Amino acid sequence: MRRLALLAACLMSPAAANAQAPQFLPVNDTLEIEVHGLRTWTAQGLNDTLARISPGLSLASHACAGVMRRFLGFADAGVMYEPRSADGIVRVVITAIEPGDSALVRRVPSPPGARPPIESWQPTLSILRNEFPALFPLQLPRFLRGETDSIGTPGRAATPTELKLRGEIRAHASARDLEDALTVLRDDSTSWHRIAAIWMLTNFPNDARAWGALLGAARSERPMGYETWALATMVPPWGDGSVSLAPHEETLAALVSGTGAMQIMFTLRLLNTVTLEPTLARSLAVAGRDLLLSNLQSRVPNRRDAARTFLERASGESYGNDVEAWRRWLDR
Repeated sequence: MRRLALLAACLMSPAAANAQAPQFLPVNDTLEIEVHGLRTWTAQGLNDTLARISPGLSLASHACAGVMRRFLGFADAGVMYEPRSADGIVRVVITAIEPGDSALVRRVPSPPGARPPIESWQPTLSILRNEFPALFPLQLPRFLRGETDSIGTPGRAATPTELKLRGEIRAHASARDLEDALTVLRDDSTSWHRIAAIWMLTNFPNDARAWGALLGAARSERPMGYETWALATMVPPWGDGSVSLAPHEETLAALVSGTGAMQIMFTLRLLNTVTLEPTLARSLAVAGRDLLLSNLQSRVPNRRDAARTFLERASGESYGNDVEAWRRWLDR
Protein backbone atom coordinates (compact mmCIF):
# COMPACT_ATOMS: atom_id res chain seq x y z
CA MET A 1 0.00 0.00 0.00
CA ARG A 2 2.82 2.39 0.87
CA ARG A 3 4.36 1.86 -2.57
CA LEU A 4 1.03 2.59 -4.27
CA ALA A 5 0.61 5.73 -2.21
CA LEU A 6 4.04 6.95 -3.21
CA LEU A 7 3.28 6.31 -6.84
CA ALA A 8 -0.02 8.15 -6.66
CA ALA A 9 1.57 11.08 -4.89
CA CYS A 10 4.38 11.60 -7.34
CA LEU A 11 3.04 10.71 -10.76
CA MET A 12 2.07 14.09 -12.11
CA SER A 13 -0.78 14.76 -14.49
CA PRO A 14 1.19 17.27 -16.57
CA ALA A 15 4.00 14.78 -16.83
CA ALA A 16 6.60 14.79 -19.54
CA ALA A 17 4.82 15.42 -22.81
CA ASN A 18 6.86 12.65 -24.37
CA ALA A 19 10.01 10.68 -23.70
CA GLN A 20 11.93 12.63 -26.32
CA ALA A 21 12.67 15.60 -24.08
CA PRO A 22 15.03 15.42 -21.11
CA GLN A 23 14.04 16.94 -17.80
CA PHE A 24 16.36 19.12 -15.74
CA LEU A 25 16.37 19.52 -11.98
CA PRO A 26 18.78 22.09 -10.51
CA VAL A 27 20.20 21.09 -7.13
CA ASN A 28 22.37 24.12 -6.47
CA ASP A 29 24.54 26.60 -8.36
CA THR A 30 27.04 23.90 -9.39
CA LEU A 31 24.99 20.69 -9.62
CA GLU A 32 22.13 19.75 -11.93
CA ILE A 33 20.25 16.50 -12.53
CA GLU A 34 19.38 15.61 -16.12
CA VAL A 35 16.91 12.78 -16.70
CA HIS A 36 16.19 11.02 -19.99
CA GLY A 37 13.34 8.62 -20.72
CA LEU A 38 10.57 9.89 -18.45
CA ARG A 39 7.00 9.79 -19.75
CA THR A 40 4.63 9.73 -16.78
CA TRP A 41 6.99 10.86 -14.06
CA THR A 42 8.60 14.24 -13.57
CA ALA A 43 12.14 14.56 -12.33
CA GLN A 44 10.93 16.53 -9.32
CA GLY A 45 8.25 13.98 -8.49
CA LEU A 46 10.75 11.15 -8.79
CA ASN A 47 13.24 12.97 -6.61
CA ASP A 48 10.59 13.58 -3.94
CA THR A 49 9.53 9.95 -4.02
CA LEU A 50 13.08 8.74 -3.45
CA ALA A 51 13.35 11.01 -0.40
CA ARG A 52 10.15 9.51 0.99
CA ILE A 53 11.49 5.99 0.50
CA SER A 54 14.76 6.79 2.28
CA PRO A 55 15.67 10.15 3.86
CA GLY A 56 18.71 11.60 2.14
CA LEU A 57 18.21 9.56 -1.03
CA SER A 58 17.85 11.59 -4.22
CA LEU A 59 18.45 11.48 -7.94
CA ALA A 60 21.95 12.73 -7.21
CA SER A 61 22.75 9.43 -5.47
CA HIS A 62 24.28 6.48 -7.30
CA ALA A 63 21.92 4.27 -5.30
CA CYS A 64 18.86 5.85 -6.90
CA ALA A 65 19.00 3.57 -9.94
CA GLY A 66 18.69 0.42 -7.85
CA VAL A 67 15.87 1.91 -5.80
CA MET A 68 14.02 2.95 -8.95
CA ARG A 69 14.22 -0.60 -10.25
CA ARG A 70 13.44 -2.39 -7.00
CA PHE A 71 10.82 -0.19 -5.37
CA LEU A 72 9.28 1.82 -8.20
CA GLY A 73 9.17 -0.85 -10.88
CA PHE A 74 11.42 0.88 -13.42
CA ALA A 75 12.50 -1.56 -16.11
CA ASP A 76 16.01 -0.10 -15.96
CA ALA A 77 17.88 2.97 -14.78
CA GLY A 78 21.45 4.13 -15.02
CA VAL A 79 23.35 7.01 -13.43
CA MET A 80 26.43 8.74 -14.80
CA TYR A 81 28.32 11.69 -13.35
CA GLU A 82 29.50 14.17 -15.95
CA PRO A 83 32.38 16.45 -14.88
CA ARG A 84 32.15 20.19 -14.65
CA SER A 85 31.49 21.66 -18.09
CA ALA A 86 32.18 25.10 -19.55
CA ASP A 87 29.20 26.56 -17.69
CA GLY A 88 30.66 25.43 -14.37
CA ILE A 89 27.93 22.84 -13.74
CA VAL A 90 28.47 19.22 -12.72
CA ARG A 91 25.66 17.05 -14.05
CA VAL A 92 24.19 13.80 -12.83
CA VAL A 93 22.68 12.19 -15.94
CA ILE A 94 20.05 9.51 -15.45
CA THR A 95 18.62 7.31 -18.16
CA ALA A 96 15.35 5.81 -16.96
CA ILE A 97 13.13 3.20 -18.55
CA GLU A 98 9.68 3.47 -16.98
CA PRO A 99 7.54 0.42 -16.12
CA GLY A 100 5.29 1.13 -19.10
CA ASP A 101 8.30 0.96 -21.41
CA SER A 102 9.55 -2.37 -20.09
CA ALA A 103 9.35 -3.90 -23.58
CA LEU A 104 12.38 -1.77 -24.48
CA VAL A 105 14.54 -3.79 -22.08
CA ARG A 106 15.27 -7.02 -23.90
CA ARG A 107 17.76 -9.01 -21.87
CA VAL A 108 19.03 -12.50 -22.62
CA PRO A 109 19.45 -15.20 -19.94
CA SER A 110 22.73 -15.32 -18.04
CA PRO A 111 24.62 -18.60 -17.79
CA PRO A 112 23.04 -20.73 -15.05
CA GLY A 113 26.20 -21.99 -13.35
CA ALA A 114 29.87 -21.46 -12.52
CA ARG A 115 32.99 -23.05 -13.99
CA PRO A 116 36.42 -23.57 -12.43
CA PRO A 117 38.76 -20.63 -13.08
CA ILE A 118 41.14 -20.89 -16.01
CA GLU A 119 44.55 -21.54 -14.51
CA SER A 120 46.48 -19.14 -16.76
CA TRP A 121 44.09 -16.34 -15.79
CA GLN A 122 44.90 -16.52 -12.07
CA PRO A 123 47.16 -13.40 -11.98
CA THR A 124 44.44 -11.38 -13.73
CA LEU A 125 41.73 -12.71 -11.42
CA SER A 126 43.84 -11.95 -8.36
CA ILE A 127 44.19 -8.28 -9.35
CA LEU A 128 40.49 -7.99 -10.13
CA ARG A 129 39.52 -9.45 -6.76
CA ASN A 130 42.01 -7.53 -4.65
CA GLU A 131 42.70 -4.26 -6.52
CA PHE A 132 39.63 -3.76 -8.68
CA PRO A 133 40.19 -0.02 -9.43
CA ALA A 134 43.19 -1.07 -11.53
CA LEU A 135 40.60 -2.13 -14.12
CA PHE A 136 39.32 1.37 -14.80
CA PRO A 137 42.19 2.66 -17.02
CA LEU A 138 41.57 -0.21 -19.43
CA GLN A 139 38.60 1.70 -20.82
CA LEU A 140 41.06 4.22 -22.31
CA PRO A 141 41.92 2.81 -25.75
CA ARG A 142 45.40 4.32 -25.96
CA PHE A 143 46.31 2.93 -22.56
CA LEU A 144 44.89 -0.53 -23.24
CA ARG A 145 46.68 -0.66 -26.58
CA GLY A 146 50.00 0.23 -24.96
CA GLU A 147 50.37 3.53 -26.81
CA THR A 148 50.75 5.42 -23.54
CA ASP A 149 51.42 4.66 -19.89
CA SER A 150 49.68 7.85 -18.78
CA ILE A 151 46.09 8.15 -17.64
CA GLY A 152 43.73 11.11 -17.55
CA THR A 153 44.05 14.79 -18.39
CA PRO A 154 46.48 16.02 -17.24
CA GLY A 155 48.14 12.65 -17.45
CA ARG A 156 49.37 10.71 -14.45
CA ALA A 157 51.69 7.75 -14.62
CA ALA A 158 49.96 4.39 -14.42
CA THR A 159 50.54 2.48 -11.21
CA PRO A 160 52.52 -0.77 -11.23
CA THR A 161 49.30 -2.71 -10.62
CA GLU A 162 47.53 -1.00 -13.54
CA LEU A 163 50.46 -1.79 -15.80
CA LYS A 164 50.58 -5.37 -14.57
CA LEU A 165 46.87 -5.88 -15.22
CA ARG A 166 47.22 -4.45 -18.72
CA GLY A 167 50.17 -6.73 -19.37
CA GLU A 168 48.27 -9.78 -18.18
CA ILE A 169 45.29 -8.93 -20.39
CA ARG A 170 47.40 -8.25 -23.46
CA ALA A 171 49.41 -11.46 -22.98
CA HIS A 172 46.34 -13.62 -23.48
CA ALA A 173 46.04 -13.31 -27.25
CA SER A 174 46.36 -16.89 -28.42
CA ALA A 175 43.73 -18.99 -30.17
CA ARG A 176 43.34 -20.92 -26.91
CA ASP A 177 42.69 -17.68 -25.01
CA LEU A 178 40.01 -16.71 -27.53
CA GLU A 179 38.24 -20.05 -27.10
CA ASP A 180 38.51 -19.83 -23.30
CA ALA A 181 37.03 -16.32 -23.22
CA LEU A 182 34.17 -17.28 -25.52
CA THR A 183 33.41 -20.33 -23.36
CA VAL A 184 33.39 -18.28 -20.15
CA LEU A 185 30.93 -15.71 -21.51
CA ARG A 186 28.71 -18.49 -22.84
CA ASP A 187 28.75 -20.83 -19.82
CA ASP A 188 30.13 -19.16 -16.69
CA SER A 189 28.12 -16.97 -14.31
CA THR A 190 31.10 -16.03 -12.08
CA SER A 191 31.50 -12.25 -12.22
CA TRP A 192 35.31 -12.17 -11.94
CA HIS A 193 35.67 -14.77 -14.68
CA ARG A 194 33.29 -12.87 -16.95
CA ILE A 195 35.05 -9.54 -16.42
CA ALA A 196 38.39 -11.17 -17.27
CA ALA A 197 36.90 -12.79 -20.37
CA ILE A 198 35.44 -9.49 -21.54
CA TRP A 199 38.84 -7.81 -21.47
CA MET A 200 40.64 -10.82 -22.95
CA LEU A 201 38.36 -10.50 -25.96
CA THR A 202 39.66 -7.00 -26.66
CA ASN A 203 42.75 -8.80 -28.01
CA PHE A 204 40.66 -9.96 -30.98
CA PRO A 205 39.21 -6.81 -32.63
CA ASN A 206 38.96 -8.50 -36.03
CA ASP A 207 37.21 -11.65 -34.85
CA ALA A 208 33.46 -11.75 -35.49
CA ARG A 209 32.91 -14.18 -32.63
CA ALA A 210 34.57 -11.82 -30.15
CA TRP A 211 32.28 -8.98 -31.21
CA GLY A 212 29.24 -11.23 -31.01
CA ALA A 213 30.16 -12.46 -27.53
CA LEU A 214 30.75 -8.95 -26.18
CA LEU A 215 27.54 -7.58 -27.67
CA GLY A 216 25.63 -10.55 -26.29
CA ALA A 217 27.18 -10.08 -22.85
CA ALA A 218 25.98 -6.48 -22.81
CA ARG A 219 22.40 -7.83 -22.93
CA SER A 220 22.91 -10.30 -20.10
CA GLU A 221 20.32 -10.42 -17.34
CA ARG A 222 23.17 -9.66 -14.93
CA PRO A 223 25.39 -7.25 -16.86
CA MET A 224 28.35 -5.74 -15.03
CA GLY A 225 28.73 -2.55 -17.04
CA TYR A 226 32.17 -3.31 -18.47
CA GLU A 227 30.99 -5.06 -21.60
CA THR A 228 30.48 -1.91 -23.62
CA TRP A 229 33.61 -0.30 -22.22
CA ALA A 230 35.50 -3.15 -23.80
CA LEU A 231 33.61 -2.83 -27.07
CA ALA A 232 34.42 0.86 -27.17
CA THR A 233 38.14 0.06 -27.28
CA MET A 234 37.76 -2.35 -30.23
CA VAL A 235 37.51 0.31 -32.91
CA PRO A 236 39.70 1.36 -35.85
CA PRO A 237 42.61 2.02 -36.05
CA TRP A 238 43.10 -0.93 -33.70
CA GLY A 239 40.96 -3.32 -35.69
CA ASP A 240 40.84 -3.26 -39.47
CA GLY A 241 37.09 -2.66 -39.70
CA SER A 242 36.44 -6.00 -41.36
CA VAL A 243 33.86 -7.29 -38.89
CA SER A 244 30.27 -6.69 -39.99
CA LEU A 245 27.82 -5.85 -37.25
CA ALA A 246 24.80 -6.65 -39.43
CA PRO A 247 24.30 -10.11 -37.83
CA HIS A 248 23.90 -8.34 -34.50
CA GLU A 249 21.15 -5.91 -35.49
CA GLU A 250 18.71 -7.24 -32.89
CA THR A 251 21.23 -6.85 -30.08
CA LEU A 252 22.35 -3.39 -31.20
CA ALA A 253 18.74 -2.25 -31.53
CA ALA A 254 18.07 -3.45 -28.00
CA LEU A 255 21.10 -1.58 -26.66
CA VAL A 256 20.32 1.76 -28.33
CA SER A 257 16.64 1.67 -27.36
CA GLY A 258 17.03 1.07 -23.63
CA THR A 259 18.51 -2.33 -22.79
CA GLY A 260 21.31 -1.36 -20.47
CA ALA A 261 20.54 2.22 -19.49
CA MET A 262 24.12 2.71 -18.33
CA GLN A 263 25.49 1.72 -21.70
CA ILE A 264 23.69 3.96 -24.18
CA MET A 265 26.56 6.46 -24.56
CA PHE A 266 29.22 3.76 -24.81
CA THR A 267 27.14 2.06 -27.49
CA LEU A 268 26.68 5.27 -29.49
CA ARG A 269 30.38 6.10 -29.30
CA LEU A 270 31.17 2.63 -30.55
CA LEU A 271 28.71 2.89 -33.44
CA ASN A 272 30.13 6.30 -34.33
CA THR A 273 33.53 4.75 -35.02
CA VAL A 274 32.67 1.65 -37.04
CA THR A 275 31.33 1.22 -40.56
CA LEU A 276 27.62 0.37 -40.65
CA GLU A 277 25.61 -0.67 -43.68
CA PRO A 278 23.14 2.16 -44.47
CA THR A 279 20.06 0.02 -43.87
CA LEU A 280 21.43 -1.16 -40.52
CA ALA A 281 22.32 2.39 -39.46
CA ARG A 282 18.81 3.67 -40.23
CA SER A 283 17.21 0.70 -38.50
CA LEU A 284 19.22 1.40 -35.36
CA ALA A 285 18.40 5.11 -35.48
CA VAL A 286 14.69 4.31 -35.62
CA ALA A 287 15.03 1.77 -32.81
CA GLY A 288 16.83 4.27 -30.61
CA ARG A 289 14.66 7.19 -31.64
CA ASP A 290 13.48 8.37 -28.21
CA LEU A 291 16.84 8.27 -26.46
CA LEU A 292 18.62 9.75 -29.48
CA LEU A 293 16.26 12.71 -29.66
CA SER A 294 16.43 13.14 -25.90
CA ASN A 295 20.23 13.10 -25.78
CA LEU A 296 20.30 15.51 -28.70
CA GLN A 297 18.87 18.00 -26.15
CA SER A 298 21.33 17.14 -23.39
CA ARG A 299 23.24 19.91 -21.65
CA VAL A 300 26.30 17.65 -21.64
CA PRO A 301 28.17 18.40 -24.89
CA ASN A 302 29.61 14.92 -25.46
CA ARG A 303 26.20 13.28 -25.09
CA ARG A 304 24.62 15.79 -27.47
CA ASP A 305 27.47 15.32 -29.95
CA ALA A 306 27.28 11.51 -29.81
CA ALA A 307 23.56 11.53 -30.62
CA ARG A 308 23.95 14.07 -33.44
CA THR A 309 26.94 12.28 -34.94
CA PHE A 310 25.11 8.98 -35.05
CA LEU A 311 22.04 10.54 -36.66
CA GLU A 312 24.24 12.26 -39.26
CA ARG A 313 26.11 9.06 -40.08
CA ALA A 314 22.87 7.08 -40.28
CA SER A 315 21.12 9.59 -42.52
CA GLY A 316 23.77 11.36 -44.56
CA GLU A 317 21.92 14.54 -43.54
CA SER A 318 23.11 17.47 -41.45
CA TYR A 319 20.42 18.99 -39.27
CA GLY A 320 22.66 19.93 -36.34
CA ASN A 321 20.74 19.83 -33.06
CA ASP A 322 17.37 20.52 -34.70
CA VAL A 323 15.18 17.96 -32.95
CA GLU A 324 12.15 18.54 -35.15
CA ALA A 325 14.16 18.10 -38.35
CA TRP A 326 15.55 14.81 -37.06
CA ARG A 327 12.10 13.73 -35.95
CA ARG A 328 10.82 14.29 -39.49
CA TRP A 329 13.71 12.24 -40.90
CA LEU A 330 12.97 9.39 -38.52
CA ASP A 331 9.29 9.49 -39.53
CA ARG A 332 9.98 9.08 -43.26
